[in-house]
Amino acid sequence: MASKIWKTFTFFDSSTMKLPMNQLQTEGSQITSICSGMRCILLGLSNGDMVGLSSKYNKVITWRAHEGKPITHTTYLESRQILVTVSMTCFSVTDDLSDVAAAFANGVVILVRGDLVHDRGSKQRVIFESNEPITGIQFAQENDLYTLYVTTTERVMTIKTSIRGHIPPPRVLETTGCALGCLTMDKATGNVLVARNDALYYYGPDGRGPCYAYEGSKSFIGSFGTYVALLLPPQNLTTNPAATSTSLRHILGTKRENTFEVSTLVILDTDLQFIAHIEAFTGGIKGDYDNAMQQYMQAVEGTQPSQVIRKFLDIQRIPNLIQYLEELHRHAEYVTTEHTTLLLNCYAKLKDVDKLESFIRSDKGQQFDLNTVISLCRQAGYFTQAVYLARQNSEVDIVMDILLEDMKKFSDGMKFLVTLEPHAVKMHRNLVRWGRLLLNEMPRETTALFIEYYSGKYVPRDELLDDESSISQPPSSGLQGYLLQLPYLGNPLSMSLSTTTAVDARVSRPVKSFPYQPPPPQSAFSIFVDHPLEFVKFLEADIVNEKTRETLPEISSTLFEMYLHHASQDAVGSDDSWRNKATGMLENNGRVLGTSEVLLLSHLCGFHDGTTLVREDQRLYFDIFRSHTSSKNTVGAMAALKKYGADDPQLYPAALTYLISNPRILEDAGDELLSILDVIEKECLMAPLQVVQILSKNGVATVRMIRKYLSGMIERERLEIQQDQGYIDGYRRDTTMRKQEIADLEGKPVVFQPSRCSFCGTSLELPAVHFLCKHSFHQRCLNVSTEAPECPTCAAGNAAIKAIRQAQEESADQIGIFKTAIDVAEGDRFATITDFFSRSVMKDRAT
Repeated sequence: MASKIWKTFTFFDSSTMKLPMNQLQTEGSQITSICSGMRCILLGLSNGDMVGLSSKYNKVITWRAHEGKPITHTTYLESRQILVTVSMTCFSVTDDLSDVAAAFANGVVILVRGDLVHDRGSKQRVIFESNEPITGIQFAQENDLYTLYVTTTERVMTIKTSIRGHIPPPRVLETTGCALGCLTMDKATGNVLVARNDALYYYGPDGRGPCYAYEGSKSFIGSFGTYVALLLPPQNLTTNPAATSTSLRHILGTKRENTFEVSTLVILDTDLQFIAHIEAFTGGIKGDYDNAMQQYMQAVEGTQPSQVIRKFLDIQRIPNLIQYLEELHRHAEYVTTEHTTLLLNCYAKLKDVDKLESFIRSDKGQQFDLNTVISLCRQAGYFTQAVYLARQNSEVDIVMDILLEDMKKFSDGMKFLVTLEPHAVKMHRNLVRWGRLLLNEMPRETTALFIEYYSGKYVPRDELLDDESSISQPPSSGLQGYLLQLPYLGNPLSMSLSTTTAVDARVSRPVKSFPYQPPPPQSAFSIFVDHPLEFVKFLEADIVNEKTRETLPEISSTLFEMYLHHASQDAVGSDDSWRNKATGMLENNGRVLGTSEVLLLSHLCGFHDGTTLVREDQRLYFDIFRSHTSSKNTVGAMAALKKYGADDPQLYPAALTYLISNPRILEDAGDELLSILDVIEKECLMAPLQVVQILSKNGVATVRMIRKYLSGMIERERLEIQQDQGYIDGYRRDTTMRKQEIADLEGKPVVFQPSRCSFCGTSLELPAVHFLCKHSFHQRCLNVSTEAPECPTCAAGNAAIKAIRQAQEESADQIGIFKTAIDVAEGDRFATITDFFSRSVMKDRAT
């Protein structure tokens, strides 16, 4: 079967753990085997002891497994929770612990069968003998039967061990063997995997399966899940380059010396799509760090940078590490973001500002972890470099944070902020985030920026920081702990330093405007919490802005509240400019402000003018007058009465009641009592009896005070009585005359002597028609054919009288109308009763 080509890539970096060897080993003992189980790492020692380590590599348990013999193999059976240790060349055990096979270097394979768990007896026998050393054995299960795979230095065989009684001879699968430790079981496929110098081979019950080319000597093979691990021992290179192996270690060529021997751990995917290899230097540097670094720099293409970096970090040889990292950056294909970040960290560690500045501002497009490098520069005090990196990568939030928090350069922060485009989210976010701090330091400029931005008139400026090329001196604090961690940090947000050169500072100037929708002004209200004067300026600018019409009620209400707040803070007798502004706002924008809001704010801040203006607009004159009377403000009550009395006459009876409520109030009112009584009398707002009843309630008003009113009232009543009496006498005479006429018409003859027609005015000629009302007409002028015609001259008056009479008769039966008229009567209710009495409402009807 044709072999497949394996691809290689750097899968992970290995690191050496320093174990507490003085606790694990006795004198002369070594670690000979290792496995994991029971939540521990289990180590087998050459003196026969077993040692268990915790996850933190602390010794938690130890016991003697074999007396004086090295433990060559250890296996933990997870299904039975049993640890199996042996001292031999190789061994294998079935999952149910029914069979155990042991192999030795003399070519003998022994099978032990029985109940090994409960120790109820077991039998052992030799199942294979050969002159070839046994290099590996593995049990494989197929259809509930176990097969033992055996490898020697020259063969690969299988032995059927599940057959009771006679065990058949081995079956040879391949006449090529493998080295010790190069046989393992791939549990994912159920086949065994054999490692040879040229390739990896799979074997199953039917013989050899696929093979995969991977050249190089191998000392161990293991599998876990979908991965295969290979251990490649160090290779002693000869001085002849042609004799060098063609494996991966060949890439170092003659540059690798014996001082720098390399072991390689290879991780393979069993799908055979990828391969990862890690080369670890096993030789020492022998104290010559500079010469060793030169060797490492020459072999940079064939070594793992993480191993070299770890060695020089452990011994704190930062200058040598910088040399290696600089050489590594000359080979871009081997550089990662962690390498670049570590190089910058080393520059900061040695305070090599020139190299740090040159590297950051280089045009090589270096890759590094932007957030980590900026954090490093900020911790080391290189704020200018941090600002440069942040600006080059459009990290607006970081730039503002450094300028305002670290450098305290509020002017530069403001200059940078005005360079942002208005429609960008970062502009609004940073303006809101840093607005309060900028208001504390630069109130006038910050307020102007807020007004410009929220009014929709903001135009970005073209501006750069003044001291962008200057170098800050770092503090003396060390970065050693942080330095050791940087090479192993990974950040998916690693960014590239774009190709940009340093530029000189320039004067800010406007650039092209960008149309944008300004945010609602309410989002900035909380920023001005400690700056009320600036807040008023911001609100005054927003209230006249055409783009804030939708939020005008809320802005107006807030501005009105700020006016009242400032007015309440002013000392008594000071300038009333804030009150005047609040009053002017109500007069100009009264309809925008809510009535309830104005009343509430005016009441809380003691702004009576605001309450009055709102009530005037709502025509609540009685409420205005009552607010003065409730506060015993007689002067204000009289002023309100004069101002609103013509629109609401009912204020005068209320004023009369208020004046006589207290002698002090009546004294303060002066002559206002008589003026109120005159208006009540002229407008007939109250009956005289009602006025007298009110005045006599508490004895505050004396007869002397109202003598003039009483005398005038009596005189007017006397004149009205006389006038009414004259009307009565006239009605009586007219009634008597009408009754006499009716009697004459009924009992006496009537002589008609008219000479002219009452309609056409010509001489009266026969045929003529005469009416009892003394009107005569030509018959042709009447133009009627009825037998009982009606006088045209008196017809209209008679019809009106009939209609009135009919209406009175109909209303006489509707008592509800009478009750309603009594209830709504504002003046003399007796007059209403008299009027309905004349309509026969009180007439006694027969049932």
